[in-house]
Amino acid sequence: MSGHCVTTYDYIPSAAPPPVNTNDYSRTDVYHEFSKDAMIHGWFYRTKHKSRAPLVIISHGLGSQKDMGLENYAIAFAKVGISSLVIDYRSFGLSTDKYRNFISPWRHVEDIESIVTAVHGGVLLNNSVDSNKIALWGSSLAGGHGIMVASKLKDKGFLKGIVAQVPHLDGKAASLRGIKSRGVVGTLRLFCISVADIIRGFLGFSPIYVKIAGLANETAYMPMTEQDLQTYYSKHPKTYLGNWKNLAPARTLLFMSRYNPINEIPKLTVPVLMIGASNDDLCPVSTIEKAFNALQSNRLHRMVTKECTHFDIYVGPVYEELKAEMIKFLQNIFV
Repeated sequence: MSGHCVTTYDYIPSAAPPPVNTNDYSRTDVYHEFSKDAMIHGWFYRTKHKSRAPLVIISHGLGSQKDMGLENYAIAFAKVGISSLVIDYRSFGLSTDKYRNFISPWRHVEDIESIVTAVHGGVLLNNSVDSNKIALWGSSLAGGHGIMVASKLKDKGFLKGIVAQVPHLDGKAASLRGIKSRGVVGTLRLFCISVADIIRGFLGFSPIYVKIAGLANETAYMPMTEQDLQTYYSKHPKTYLGNWKNLAPARTLLFMSRYNPINEIPKLTVPVLMIGASNDDLCPVSTIEKAFNALQSNRLHRMVTKECTHFDIYVGPVYEELKAEMIKFLQNIFV
């Protein structure tokens, strides 16, 4: 077991980088107290092209944090008069909690909903944005989170839309693909490690950590090819906020099959931009298209598919093309 997991995560807190001030935006740190024991850290990108601008709340995918490429989207939106709040879930980046890198889609949804509520209520950002014009942006696992939060807030008029980039939608199907990728032995190993971590949690011991991203023969949340793994790391910074490591507690792996945002799709009442990648093995475009076709009718809905893999979507020409699609969608919903 020791070759596939560890029981220690030496966390060394890091200081927040200095504020940023450009001709297009300012970036400042935001701290939101989720509870007495946990805090959510974010970067507020305030556009200088519009006072009390609409706001996009941006969050990342499985095991990732905001310094892994999300600032590019916030800067692009700021240049066209849209502010952004880019957050890290509890236990990631400079956000705090008992254990580091605790992956739990249900907790992540709580984090986003808490931020949305605080911004709309004027608790966060000091009423410096138009809190009646809020959109959610999420990629991969967070694409599903946006759908879950929007379903819970479907009667709130201030939520204007969702950008769901290569969203995780069907946990059961994803688990079956994981079994196929890992094989019988790898799947049994993962099961045993996850159960052991759950037992350690009940007994009050530190978690068993496994890789977040790894090759198919490794015990990891996301098994992938060597090429995909290289592309995954290409959007990472040289120095991570919170000294991030490619490790997360194993306990949630057993429950990922129960996380199915696709079931909430028919309840959505806001415009949705869905983005799929035709060569995506993690979040297949066929599932995204199925979800898109299940949406209630809305002239602002948009489905965009690019010929690339799951991680190609964050870099290069594909990113530039999708950035333009996102800006157009956001401008339409914020009219």
